[in-house]
Amino acid sequence: MKYRKPDGLAYGRPNLFVVTIASADLQAANKRLRMSGISGTDVSANVALSPRVRAVLWGADDTVKIELKTTPETHDVGVASNATWEWYVTPKSADDIDLELDLYNIVTIDGQEHQLDGPAYRDRFVVKADWMDRFMLWLGRTDPIWKWIALIAGVLGGAAGS
Repeated sequence: MKYRKPDGLAYGRPNLFVVTIASADLQAANKRLRMSGISGTDVSANVALSPRVRAVLWGADDTVKIELKTTPETHDVGVASNATWEWYVTPKSADDIDLELDLYNIVTIDGQEHQLDGPAYRDRFVVKADWMDRFMLWLGRTDPIWKWIALIAGVLGGAAGS
């Protein structure tokens, strides 16, 4: 299993996040990550998985919006091909965010498909926000009474200066 941890996630914009399981061709998996255009550090781990795997990326709803791109959550994993998942990660907060990648083994027992917990990976991601984004977030969190006081003080100060 391998993913590229971005140097930073752009605040308020979708950022591509790619995970690949290189069960067939490690070079192809590395090439896929390079072609994603994500600059950052590669994170990898050797994992034992079933022939079908479900991958779920998640974070706190108030800090990040996560959308599965075009690939399904469940893929076949085997010696014939690599499996790749892609998500769009949109930070809702200018603070660093925590994401968790959960891998589940999908197995069939007595004709019934079951999901068994697999490995989970947690990581903290830096959010890059410019000063205007940070100011607007602060303004949105500020008590409305202070906004009115600042407005009145500004108007009175401007009138007194004229």
